[in-house]
Amino acid sequence: MRFPAATVRTALGLARESLAPERPRSLRRRFGSLCSGQSLYWRWIRRIHDGGPQRLPGSARLTVLLQSFGRPDNMDRLARAVACCDFVDRIVVASNNPRVDLAARMRLRDPRLEILVAGEPRFAGHRWNIAAAIGADYLLAIDDDLFLFPGQIAALFEALQSAPGVPHGFFGTVYLGPPASARDERRRTEEWVTRAERDVDVIHQAYAVTADHVRRYAELRARLGLLDCRFGDDIVLSYAAAGPPRVHDRGPLLCCPTSARDDVALSRRADFFEVRREVAARCIAHAGRSP
Repeated sequence: MRFPAATVRTALGLARESLAPERPRSLRRRFGSLCSGQSLYWRWIRRIHDGGPQRLPGSARLTVLLQSFGRPDNMDRLARAVACCDFVDRIVVASNNPRVDLAARMRLRDPRLEILVAGEPRFAGHRWNIAAAIGADYLLAIDDDLFLFPGQIAALFEALQSAPGVPHGFFGTVYLGPPASARDERRRTEEWVTRAERDVDVIHQAYAVTADHVRRYAELRARLGLLDCRFGDDIVLSYAAAGPPRVHDRGPLLCCPTSARDDVALSRRADFFEVRREVAARCIAHAGRSP
């Protein structure tokens, strides 16, 4: 198999991230992380290119929304992972960066694929405007730095059908106190949750939702006066539901090495945590859920 340049760049990025000298762990552990991360990544590549279709029983169908701003080279591979799922009836790939010719970067040819490009730069929360326009009964929104296996997509869809009252995901935060206003405060005030089966306060990166969740998100955002919701749409979504969202353990999770890169990740912006603290405080006060 001949791999596109973007695929190889991601593999090299995983290596650089694992071996970065600033990581506070021994060299042996860093090499172990490199080997496991590389192995998982190439297993994912083989699965999305050479694996058979992922099937689920029943007639319910899922719409998947993939949204990008700074990682357009990821979108073709992410869409290929979704295209392996025969229970998906629409694959909507959206770019919030009008300077990027997203269609030129997409090699996947699938009748379910739709490409949208915003007319002006948009923040991540724009995905829920797109979701409202789509109007799907079941929808999965995935961040552009998360590489899900088809089986993990199926697992989230099954979880959503089993308990449609709340959103479902794989990553979450539990607030231990007032939400952090800076990165170095997070260990004291927030518990990061993954590879677990439990309720959380906020889910991140993958969001399995219903049309009702999308509607409630829009209503809560308007009620709280959050017009653009720059860095906190995941918080509003999580607090808009009838109950706390749930995270699930369906095996190792693979993230793009740009997830924490200063020039790409929104979490590296100077006011990111300050904005999120304000959004969380409003949501907590409205919902009456005390951290």
